[in-house]
Amino acid sequence: MNKISINIPLVPEKAEFPVIFLLIFLPSYLNQQSMPPGLFDYPIHHLTVIFQSLVIITLLLYLMQKTPPLCEESATALAGELKISHVLIAFAGIGVLFAMYTAGMAVLRTLGVRIDPPPLLISRKIMLIPSFLTCMAAATMEEFFFRGYAWFRIRRDGGSPVSGLIFISILFAGGHLYEGVPAAVFAFASGLFLGTLILKRFSLFSLSAAHGIFNFVMILLSYLQQSA
Repeated sequence: MNKISINIPLVPEKAEFPVIFLLIFLPSYLNQQSMPPGLFDYPIHHLTVIFQSLVIITLLLYLMQKTPPLCEESATALAGELKISHVLIAFAGIGVLFAMYTAGMAVLRTLGVRIDPPPLLISRKIMLIPSFLTCMAAATMEEFFFRGYAWFRIRRDGGSPVSGLIFISILFAGGHLYEGVPAAVFAFASGLFLGTLILKRFSLFSLSAAHGIFNFVMILLSYLQQSA
């Protein structure tokens, strides 16, 4: 009896980063436009996001440990530490950028510029603990990809800090285009800020905590506003 063998080609090292982005992150970003209203009302959504995020984070950690990035900031970024002071600095920085974004939107409305409302009512009756865990898991997944794996892959291949920051921030902003161009600009600025903190020896865990808490606060405020 003849055996049938299938040879699966190995992904070249330089193609690893774009392949992961195209297979894991791009489909989810493109699908966000079609998400149903009240998405956070469904327990299955929380379980799916948390499980998916844990799998992807594990993969990214494995890849970063397998081929350690050859740059000075890698040791502190990958350190398994969570500094409260760093979390507060990162959270405050994102908060300032969001305040600037909100003020800019108010100015544009005053000038008569039409701004479409947010495309997604993310929760009608928010479940606090599952929503918080989902925000933390999704934010950690994004931080470990954009400010972790993607950043170190670019640096390892000889990219400069400035060009690397700009490139990964553009990718990060592209994933938020479903919310509109202004929101994507805010995401781009936030990406630059968080990437700069990596250069300042912040850990990915600290950035993940700040990112997740900020997302949860935004969802909670939106829910309270809708309820009122």
